[in-house]
Amino acid sequence: MKNRFELIGRIVKDHELKTLKSGDSVLNFSLAQNHSWKDKNREKQERAEYFDISAFGKVAEIIAKYTGKGNRIAVAGIMENNNFDKEKD
Repeated sequence: MKNRFELIGRIVKDHELKTLKSGDSVLNFSLAQNHSWKDKNREKQERAEYFDISAFGKVAEIIAKYTGKGNRIAVAGIMENNNFDKEKD
């Protein structure tokens, strides 16, 4: 299942740029998106959601070059949910 998404948040920790055997680049990083609202008692509430993100190719190289931990970034892309089934012996 694939879904389009757009996120704005901060990079949580230093990203990881790797080069695959094929020569393609892949960048893995975590993004935190903060939400705040007032509850029924008008008290401020906050919550953060964390997303693990992978970027590939030239986009991965550009993100790695110009961003780092704590930087605010906007990300748009396709979300893929992967399900894995263990093989039964």
